[in-house]
Amino acid sequence: MSFEIQGCYCEKLNIIQYLSSIEEGTTININVDFKTKLHQRDENSFIFKIFYLLESDSAPISLNWIGVVMIETDGETGELDKEELLENENIKNFIDASISQLPFFFQGTLPTFDMIKENIK
Repeated sequence: MSFEIQGCYCEKLNIIQYLSSIEEGTTININVDFKTKLHQRDENSFIFKIFYLLESDSAPISLNWIGVVMIETDGETGELDKEELLENENIKNFIDASISQLPFFFQGTLPTFDMIKENIK
């Protein structure tokens, strides 16, 4: 099915981090959950939501980012596939650009979209 991206935006960004209680140079193990949902708005338009959820078991750190991609289809029969949407270059660039800004809040590095996809089980 062919589609056109009408827009991309950040729907939600919640960050909780208390770095003052963590010694500089400390490596913190984190859990990352990456998932997507596809919602049909009407016959030819969809909302594709991307969730990047991060938390630490042992430190007061959490991050919840939700990105949204507005999609318009050509009305052909068929279904949009979430995995195929994640392979779309424009959607990948939106995810990468958004996630690449998040480490600024943590003074460290976070898993990128490609790292997450490599580790999906």
